[in-house]
Amino acid sequence: MIDNNADTSSNDVIRVFIVEDHANLRELLGMYCRMQDDITLSGEAASAEEALEILAELGDELPTVGLIDLSLPGMNGIELITELRLRYPNMTCLILSGHKERAYSQQALKAGACGYLLKGKPDEIAAAVRRAVAGEQVFSPELEFSQ
Repeated sequence: MIDNNADTSSNDVIRVFIVEDHANLRELLGMYCRMQDDITLSGEAASAEEALEILAELGDELPTVGLIDLSLPGMNGIELITELRLRYPNMTCLILSGHKERAYSQQALKAGACGYLLKGKPDEIAAAVRRAVAGEQVFSPELEFSQ
């Protein structure tokens, strides 16, 4: 779904596209984005396939950042990021996941994600989005990086 009320007139506004199959979480993430002065929700999708269809229709109004669930029905988040990096190389991609294991975050980075965030802390999303747009790699502190 595209938010037609999104203000994308300013170059300083970070446009976020959410790909999350759980409607309640997608709504909550969108709410947190809309609460920010410098972030707007440019669209959302419940699957990778739906996201690719919507993004193809956006033309020059592509999002700055994709917040992408790791575990999606059909094409998963890692596969989606691989495809997004080919089609839209300037889009910053962050994975959202409930999986703490290092292997998942390594796969996400290899696919082209600039960060890996654990679900359950939506109030930290805005800061993570800003850091990712600034070129930083962003990780939830709770991730298991020990060998």
